[in-house]
Amino acid sequence: MVESNTIVDIAVENEDFSTLVTAVVEAELADTLASEGPFTVFAPLNSAFAALPEGTLEMLLMPENREMLQSILTYHVLAGDVRASALRKGLSVGTIEGSEVRFEMNGGNWYINGAQIVATDIVADNGVIHVIDSVILPPADMSAMEMEKEALEEALNANEIRLIEDFDRALMNLLTSRSQNAQTILTNRVLSLIDIALRQNTLNESQVNMLNYLKLHIIMM
Repeated sequence: MVESNTIVDIAVENEDFSTLVTAVVEAELADTLASEGPFTVFAPLNSAFAALPEGTLEMLLMPENREMLQSILTYHVLAGDVRASALRKGLSVGTIEGSEVRFEMNGGNWYINGAQIVATDIVADNGVIHVIDSVILPPADMSAMEMEKEALEEALNANEIRLIEDFDRALMNLLTSRSQNAQTILTNRVLSLIDIALRQNTLNESQVNMLNYLKLHIIMM
């Protein structure tokens, strides 16, 4: 018997992909990614899932959210075997989710929809894996977030919107003066602080709306 070395096999054997493997199993995509393919998978590290806003991963792993999880995971997969040598700045490619991803080069590093590609060309029997440092979201999920953000904005008054705009300018000035890695750390820190604040029972409805608006705004930046 010939020992298999599929994309799924490689992910299972690498502890840095344990969260991805759990998500793939919960989304019932393991058989698909172990099939003949070929596929190109942009695999988020465990740290990428850990960087999601608190509670997001747990929510996605719930059975009732399987369709959303499938959408997100398949947005990380291309049909065919696409090696790093085939990437081009500004290249847009359709995923098996149905939407396109875009590749950019910055500072000698490749990015897919803003997520840095930190390792390339891990070859499997049924395709290739590239490793990324962030989870990327398909446009459908971004559209849902945009609608929620707009609904929250309508509930805010002029003074609250002005406060948010001031915060936004300060945060953007801080982020643009830092490296990509520092930007990620700062963004995740701010999101964590917002989550901590949202758990306080002393907040009124207006404060909760403001914080939820800020959270969505930062995620979508």
